[in-house]
Amino acid sequence: MAEQSILQGDGYDPKSRPYSDVVAKAALGRSVYKKHDVRHIGRIVWRENLFKMAKYTIKVIGPFDLISEAGKCCRPKGRKECALLAILTLTEGHRQSRKWLQTHLWSDRGDQQGAGSLRHALSNLRKVLPDAIGADRSDIWLDPEYFYFDHLSEDTVRPGEELLQGIDIRDDSFEDWLRNTRQWFEASREAVRTSPSSQPEIAARQIIFDVRQVNGGKSGCDEIADRLVDALIERARNLGSSSLCDCRYLGGLGLNPGPRDIKVVVRVGVTGGDGVATATASNGFGKILWQFRRELSAYTRHGFKYLEYDIVQQFQDFLISNEEVLRRSGEVQLLAEANAFTAFRGIVCPGTVDIREMERCARRASEIDPSGLYLALAGMGQVFLIGERIGTIPSLGDVRDKFRQAVFRDPTNALVRSFAGHATAYLFRDFNVGLKLTSEAIRLAPGNAICWGYYGLSCAYSGKFDEALLAISNFRKLGKYSLVQPISESYSCFVHLLAGDLAEAVHFGERALAGVPNFRPAAMDLSVAYAHLGRIEKARGLLDRLVAREPDLTIDMFRSPDYPIVNPDHREIVVGGMEKAGLR
Repeated sequence: MAEQSILQGDGYDPKSRPYSDVVAKAALGRSVYKKHDVRHIGRIVWRENLFKMAKYTIKVIGPFDLISEAGKCCRPKGRKECALLAILTLTEGHRQSRKWLQTHLWSDRGDQQGAGSLRHALSNLRKVLPDAIGADRSDIWLDPEYFYFDHLSEDTVRPGEELLQGIDIRDDSFEDWLRNTRQWFEASREAVRTSPSSQPEIAARQIIFDVRQVNGGKSGCDEIADRLVDALIERARNLGSSSLCDCRYLGGLGLNPGPRDIKVVVRVGVTGGDGVATATASNGFGKILWQFRRELSAYTRHGFKYLEYDIVQQFQDFLISNEEVLRRSGEVQLLAEANAFTAFRGIVCPGTVDIREMERCARRASEIDPSGLYLALAGMGQVFLIGERIGTIPSLGDVRDKFRQAVFRDPTNALVRSFAGHATAYLFRDFNVGLKLTSEAIRLAPGNAICWGYYGLSCAYSGKFDEALLAISNFRKLGKYSLVQPISESYSCFVHLLAGDLAEAVHFGERALAGVPNFRPAAMDLSVAYAHLGRIEKARGLLDRLVAREPDLTIDMFRSPDYPIVNPDHREIVVGGMEKAGLR
């Protein structure tokens, strides 16, 4: 599969920082409104400084324009300068690589001439925006502190105006980007118009985050607590949770949760001479739904980032196991969330959810809310149907399109990148793009266990076994005692099998099947490892389980390129092992 098919029009550069602070909270086409000193943008709440005014307004709905704080038009005279500003405005993080800009604005020129044209355009923009535009040797970006962007306001949903109306650059690459961006923008705007979440009301269920001081906030404890809350909010956002409220920015007022709300409180302090971090999640009636407690001394050797990774992984397990509460609410958006959590649980812990049900839930979530994450989950549901050889095999073109849309709509979501990378390598055999996507996911979320798992698989598919073994080791460490532990051991079995370490493959394969006994890839890899070690009876026992599940299974099927085996080396290992186990 060509890189363009999934990454087309992505607008994301691996060197750029992911969305952060205020910019991270606003998704294209989400509604905005104010209540007291808190702004609710789409699905998240944060502090708003009402006294700070933007120096410039960039208008991309309708004809492009740049307006100063005095109300005067200061739009650049050149068309390419206007297009450059428009691209940075509509790109996640308002940052793009020089190479990408050069190939989308001067695609008809050579590298040196295109680079020179970009430098000239940047020089012209700096005359208009001396402090608000930044650049280094690789990237160009806008400083969002200086700008008000009209497409991120509540007026986004007004009908009848086209994005960048009348802009004419006469560059095929720019026109492709503009067409894709307009389609995405219109889909997002339509979702806002028709979604209950676009109305200026607090959602039916919120996850409320707060910090409680211990020992007067001494010894850096408040700083650690703030980092933990930031990490919890980011993980909830990446999982698609519908409404998040950070009480740290409510001036100490706090919020009392409603009956269906979840309130998460983090405390870090010193008790009896030992530092302790705790987190609790409770409902509106005060019932404790989840608890976390760790002594800080356990993390002093490797740093408190591992405490952050630990709490986030446990919180993720809690959220994706809580979907029945959401289903009972009857709210449309929460039903999407519930279906997504069910699908996610089926992906990270195979066997806990029937694969057909997992795919149905993922599809249903994406139909209710076609966000990047939900589209990626729907794509993963189809990948599992293909990999497990269950039911009607989905069209590969449909799978590819789901992941292309997912990456386009949510390019900075690490889970979206991981799922897309896995599908690209596993189904479409494009190992380079799969490795690129999964490595970017690690950069975006280094504490996300499942991202390390898919990166490890991509490395193994590409023959990079040292990197694969290290990544899978990180997957096991981060996923220890969580829902992903069995799948981390299954992936470890696979990687060690391809790397030729049969004893370790058996060790992890046995542990994996103890946790996910119905996961076909784990049974197949363990059977093959047994066979190559000469433990034929063990291998044949697992083979009998595979044949009982797939009565038409033959050795020729494993030889066929249509069977879901990734590369020739893997196929040779599997065919040789299955022949030794007695498959004909």
